[in-house]
Amino acid sequence: ALEINIDSATTSNIASTAFASPLGASQPSQTLMDLAMTGPSGLVSLGAAIAIVNYTPRTTAAITSGGSLTSSGPVNVTTTTNHNVGTTADASSATAVNADASAIATSNLVVTDEAYVGANGVNVNVATPELNVRTVTDGGADQTTTEARSGSGGLNNVNTLVINGGQMGAYALSTELRRSDAYLADGSTLTLPNGNTNVHLDVQSDYVQDTTAEPDGVASIAGTLGTGRSYAGTLGAHTNRAVVGLNDLGLPGNSGVTVVGAGNLEVTASANSLNRTTAYSGALAGVAADTESAATVAATNSTLAMIGTGSNLNLGGAALVE
Repeated sequence: ALEINIDSATTSNIASTAFASPLGASQPSQTLMDLAMTGPSGLVSLGAAIAIVNYTPRTTAAITSGGSLTSSGPVNVTTTTNHNVGTTADASSATAVNADASAIATSNLVVTDEAYVGANGVNVNVATPELNVRTVTDGGADQTTTEARSGSGGLNNVNTLVINGGQMGAYALSTELRRSDAYLADGSTLTLPNGNTNVHLDVQSDYVQDTTAEPDGVASIAGTLGTGRSYAGTLGAHTNRAVVGLNDLGLPGNSGVTVVGAGNLEVTASANSLNRTTAYSGALAGVAADTESAATVAATNSTLAMIGTGSNLNLGGAALVE
């Protein structure tokens, strides 16, 4: 073959939107109670508009068999992804007198993107001048947007159930676990019979996690009682790794990798990440207003390029790890 390409690609465009009825919410939601979601004021059980997304994509490109591949040009093992997920709960349409116009939006993503060569106990034979193993975010940054917009509510009392029940007017929570890997499998042997094959492991990631909770127009307006209580929370763990020696659980192994016949070895990883969390309070009322807001972020973003423990690398050139 002149060139061998082993490619896996996923493009996701997911939108979940919920709008409230004019009457708003009249009683707690069984769905929310089953999920047992918690905000600063306690359990969240009321929602005039409720939007929930659970998404667990896995994209894999790999060479795992003990056979042989021969190419006069490069062999490329590439995973390419672009995930765009939007979750919106909009209760601004709940405009009846005494309407309870609370909005609940949650997104839960577990994303695995991986490209690799080898398997524990397997000898993979690849005759090529160049072996590239890459995991790449393509087409701009991955975007996860979670937005809850509570309504301005009724002409008299607004969101009384929200206040009396200790609930949030707008509640937005985004949880995201993401793993992007390019690696040689722990316990494997990579034989490169050409004798001077350049090997490149590379991860390039770009993602945005954006969470917003706000009253409609950033202010709820009511004649007597208004609620602008908002909570926005972001939980994120993003890992980007180019590694010689990951096991099938995605953890650094102890057996190491044996590479025979390589020229240069490059192990590179880079990532751009943005976690943005916003909560607006705001209630205007003739008698009483309740306008607390809270925004919390618990996020880790790690980028790693590494040659693992116990590896035996027979290189005719240089090793670059960055």
